[in-house]
Order: sequence, then C-alpha cells, then structure tokens
Amino acid sequence: MIAAMSLFSVMQLLVKKLAYIPFYELIFVRSIVSLVLCYFTLNIQRKNLWGNDKKGLILRGVFGSLSLTCFFYALQRMPLGSLITIVNIKPFLVLLWATLFLNEKVKLWQWLCFGLCFIGIIWLKGIDTRLDLVTLLCAIAAALFASFAHTMVKKLGEKEDSNVILFYFALVCMPIFTPITIVNWVNPIGIGWIYALGIGLITHFAQLLLTRSYQIGQVSVVSNLYFLGIIFAFAIGYFVFKETYNEYQILAVLLVCIGILGNILVAKNKNML
Repeated sequence: MIAAMSLFSVMQLLVKKLAYIPFYELIFVRSIVSLVLCYFTLNIQRKNLWGNDKKGLILRGVFGSLSLTCFFYALQRMPLGSLITIVNIKPFLVLLWATLFLNEKVKLWQWLCFGLCFIGIIWLKGIDTRLDLVTLLCAIAAALFASFAHTMVKKLGEKEDSNVILFYFALVCMPIFTPITIVNWVNPIGIGWIYALGIGLITHFAQLLLTRSYQIGQVSVVSNLYFLGIIFAFAIGYFVFKETYNEYQILAVLLVCIGILGNILVAKNKNML
C-alpha cells in the first residue's frame, strides 16, 4: 500500500503537468496501457482472462471508471493538497461499506473522527476561493466511487487475480472514453508523450499494488494508509507547483488529517468503543 501511494503521487504530478490535455484523453491512454499489460500478463501466466465473478468484476470496473473520471477532472482544476485531503475521506466510506457488506465492525469513535473530517472539508470549501462547487463535488464523488470499487475488490478477494480485476477496469473505461477522445484528440507536446505513457504505466502498477493490498489485508488497516497520500500531495504541490495555503486553510486541512489519524489510532485500539 505504501508503494502504491508513492506511485499514485507521481501519477498525480504527471496529470497536473499535462493540464492542457483533456482528462478523458489521459484516462483513455491509461486504459489502453493497462489493457495491453493485463492481457499479455494473463496470457503468459495462462490464466483465465474473464475471471469467475463477472458481475462483481464489471461493477468494480464501473465504480473505478467513475472514480477515475471525477478524480482526473478535479486534479486538473484544484490545488493538489486540497484535492488529496478531500479524496482521502474514502477510508471512512470503505469502512461503512465494509460494515454493511463484509461484516467488519466500525467503532463509535471512528464515526466521530469521520465527522471531524467532514467539518474540515466544509470549512476548506468556505475559505479557499480556489475551490468551486462543481470541482469540490467531483472530488467527493471520486472518494465515494473509489470506496465502492475498493469494497468490491475486497469482496472479490482471492478468487480473482489482480490482473483480471484491472483488465475489467480498463475494459469498462474503453467504450466510455474512446469516442470522445477520438473526436477531441489533443497531441501531447514534446516530453508530454512520455508523461502520458508514464501515467498509464505508473497507474497500472499502482493499481496492482493497491488491489493486492486490499485482497490480502484488513480493510480498516489498509485504507488508513491513504493518509500518506496527503503528505506526498502537499510536498509536490508546494515544491513543484508552488501551491500555498493561509493559516485558516491549513487549519481546515489539519482537521481532516486529525480525523484520519484518529481513525487509525481507534482502529488499532481494541478497547475503545
């Protein structure tokens, strides 16, 4: 999971570097790369390309596609630190679905921590003029759909190969984004071609690591490591994109971070309600 978060951070940097290219084109390129890699990997390993639980695999692909669409849209339009902070409410959402569908228990203090995160997000929207409502809703939607997708990965468990899960992810994306990309294609400029290809390769291997971590780990533990993404995002935003925050914006972000950290501590303490 730590390796996955590191790779996702590099992907986020590249997407923002290619802000002049439509987000759907980047998803299209990413899907082609992943589709090809999964196809050849599964054929070399002589594994069933189509998996066992086709309904579950398609649902995971749909939710993953929706999450990626909302995320890439927001990623090109809002400060990186704010976006990743908001998107990282997904561990709480994953916990909710894990409680409903996977019989994992969520403690009272974890819900209170989630409330703290929610207050922080609302405050951040109110004081950061760089956040418009549509982009904010896209960031929240990205977290919501991702939580559905990750819960499906856990539900699919060991009965599906990680590459099969990613194959369906790319397979669902292709018919959605191919027509609009062909009609509105924008050529990457210079090193932009390498960045675009890098997005596909890096995201593929990050998703493989993420998928595997959810398959073999406990949801409440694995999902908490998303917190690392906030640290990486603020570092990249500050040093690469010169993003700055005033004291009130930092306080709002800290509220979210405290909520996430509180959730980690509560999850590990078996004696807490």
